[in-house]
Amino acid sequence: MAYFKDLTSYTYSLHILRQYEKQIPTEGLVNVGWLDPATAPFETGPMLLGLTEKLERLCRDRGIIPYMGDHDCPMCPHTRDRPMCNREIFVPNPDGPGGFMCPELIGHYVRVHQYLPPEVFIRSLILSVMERNP
Repeated sequence: MAYFKDLTSYTYSLHILRQYEKQIPTEGLVNVGWLDPATAPFETGPMLLGLTEKLERLCRDRGIIPYMGDHDCPMCPHTRDRPMCNREIFVPNPDGPGGFMCPELIGHYVRVHQYLPPEVFIRSLILSVMERNP
């Protein structure tokens, strides 16, 4: 899978994303969760109670942009059961235009590898979940 530093400008599948422009704005998108420990270390720590499950549900139910193939977790052993994904997810930014584009494996990274996304992403995730689940 590709590596992109958190909160950098999203460009990975922008040409494909334009097909979804009514659902997802193409301006102001940033990367979150594109990890590769061989390239760069990442923040770790506990996620707020219940938020990991909601993130995993979002990944499972709302993956939107299909890749050209499967991508696997770069941190898990090379076995038949190694977690894989083939989609990206979008989390809107309630404070402005755009939002966050993440690999579908972000839920796995949080649960299994204790990845701690940036605070602005966590806040947006909380607000996004609250809007859908009053």
